[in-house]
Amino acid sequence: KFTLDNAIQIYNELNESCFVSLYATVDYSEDFAESVTHYYFSKLEGREYQVQLVAKKASGREILATFKDSTWQNPKCQQRVQFLEDLLSE
Repeated sequence: KFTLDNAIQIYNELNESCFVSLYATVDYSEDFAESVTHYYFSKLEGREYQVQLVAKKASGREILATFKDSTWQNPKCQQRVQFLEDLLSE
């Protein structure tokens, strides 16, 4: 179950994988769609992707953690990077 208590651990583990989002873990077709979209916007359009975990407090909101994307720099993901570069370069 996804709760605020374990969200930081889940996103840390996601950052170490080749999945670009939690939704990409649903199945291979979602992984492909998320990867192509994410690669296009982050690498080709130069837009930064990040996830912030925010807690509501009586005094406002508190940012608990910020996760910046590291998928395309991850050595484990270089085969995927090459595939997407080839796919989107044509």
